[in-house]
Amino acid sequence: YGEALLSRYVAAAESAGATVHVHRVSQMQFDPVLHHGYAKIQPLEPDLRTLQRDIERAAHVAVFTPLWWGGVPAGLKGLFDRAFLPQWAFRVPDSGLPIRLLKGRSARMVLTMDSPRWWYWGMYRGSAHGALVQATLKFVGLKPVKITPLYGVGHATATQRQRWLAKLEAIGKQDATRARATGRRLQATDETDKMTPAALKAPRT
Repeated sequence: YGEALLSRYVAAAESAGATVHVHRVSQMQFDPVLHHGYAKIQPLEPDLRTLQRDIERAAHVAVFTPLWWGGVPAGLKGLFDRAFLPQWAFRVPDSGLPIRLLKGRSARMVLTMDSPRWWYWGMYRGSAHGALVQATLKFVGLKPVKITPLYGVGHATATQRQRWLAKLEAIGKQDATRARATGRRLQATDETDKMTPAALKAPRT
């Protein structure tokens, strides 16, 4: 279902005139582990260099991901660890306050989960919102970051799923219209295509 959401969003954005580049994390070839932290340079694989190039040219970045053990899947987390590097995504001067190097781009997070809304906010305290939106996307300068959470996906009726598809279609058109106004591209990164219906029913943690 995550792939269907992404496809509807991309098709709507393209129909509104946006140029969209999709990077499927599960199909990218890269080591998700930052083995030496920032102490030693770890050369970027071609797929990560392409991702960086597309983000540099983008007006808008959309991230599609399921909630996985209260956060995002390891592959997506590894992508941020490897690609969002100092001197490219941010810089920390002697003052200690980060300089955000990816300013001038907006973003959207589409977050799917089996958990109901009350569980995600009551038990997890909106964990993915803090880690992905505040501590990652906004940290590097993406602004505004709009959030589209879809709760209870694994238990949703066919009617509800169709409503969500229509919602993503409308959102895709809106994001594309804003992106076109800048004359730049729309960038989509997803961790949805490897998630099977069974996998979406992972235990809540």
